[in-house]
Amino acid sequence: MDEKDDSELLTDAATMGIKLWKKIVALAKENNVLKQQAEKLREELVAAPAKPKLAPEPPAAVSAVPPVDPGDGWRLLEVGETIQDGDYRNSNPFDPAWWVPCDISIGAKVTAEQIAHGCRFRRRVTEPLPVETPAAVKPRVDPGEGWKLLALGDTLEEGDQVHAFSSRWVPTKMAGTTIINPELRYRRRTTPAPADDNANWRFMREGEIIVEGDEFEYSEDNWVPAYLSLGERLPGRDVGKYRRQCDPKPNPGRGWRLLETGETVQQGDQYIDWRNAECVGLVVDARVHTYRRLKNS
Repeated sequence: MDEKDDSELLTDAATMGIKLWKKIVALAKENNVLKQQAEKLREELVAAPAKPKLAPEPPAAVSAVPPVDPGDGWRLLEVGETIQDGDYRNSNPFDPAWWVPCDISIGAKVTAEQIAHGCRFRRRVTEPLPVETPAAVKPRVDPGEGWKLLALGDTLEEGDQVHAFSSRWVPTKMAGTTIINPELRYRRRTTPAPADDNANWRFMREGEIIVEGDEFEYSEDNWVPAYLSLGERLPGRDVGKYRRQCDPKPNPGRGWRLLETGETVQQGDQYIDWRNAECVGLVVDARVHTYRRLKNS
């Protein structure tokens, strides 16, 4: 049984070897055929005439850019010119008037590529006309009869008035300071005030409470009772528009007395609306200030 099996195995191996040899021979023949075809193709390529070289295509023509008006007193820069300080650039094809300074391009040269893409540069050829600013044409303010205008450098005094943004004369709160603002106008009396020039009235100060009897300047020199503002504190913007009678003197209340001119405000004194005074040490001018003090202090 064993000998028979061995002979069969040998027969099978021989058969497989013969098949493998046949495949090897077939592949060799196929490879030889491929070699022959490759050689023939190479010979044909060598024998074929050389193709003529194609001429290089000409560069695409640059489309014409519409002309740009540099404006009166300006000229356009040409290709190769050096950009200088003061030159302007326009690279906005949608707005021919959109010129901006060439701050970051100073020293560079104008190129054809920039021009081709619609960028333009301009330079001034004539000096610009001087522009008259509104500040140069300042209307003169009439100080009024019996008044004179003050100049820059003058020192303000009590009683001087300022013509500010309200377009009216109001008392200045800057007495003792020097005039340094050319936009403001100040005036000072050159003749004594008439006897009836608000002799018994004074302008109210910022923070005072408007009470019955106070008046509001409805129009120039037209004073009316300040009924609509009773109980309100006078804002700074309205100083000069409200006034209060100096006489008769207000009633200080039981146990209190009014301070006279020359007295010094002390701790515990009270201001005109009878709240604690915040100006301890102030020397009282009874024509302007109204303070009270307990009689036994």
